[in-house]
Amino acid sequence: MLEFLAFLMVAGGFAIIMGGFVWLASVMRRRGLGGAVMGPLDEVYQPNAHRSRFDLQVQEEAGAPSASADDQHPGAR
Repeated sequence: MLEFLAFLMVAGGFAIIMGGFVWLASVMRRRGLGGAVMGPLDEVYQPNAHRSRFDLQVQEEAGAPSASADDQHPGAR
């Protein structure tokens, strides 16, 4: 009985830790912090990853292109 109780305690602790990791991953995904945490590890295994991540960040900051004068009045030609 004591071994079973010890097993339940270890399994419960493991489940709590894994649940915490799942919660942390969901919070990081919602806030967009995944690149900041995994970036250094990604650069170790994929040296070109820094350039790709930088390009994506520049595109996100740039936003959508503004409309030109021709786009506003297509029938005026």
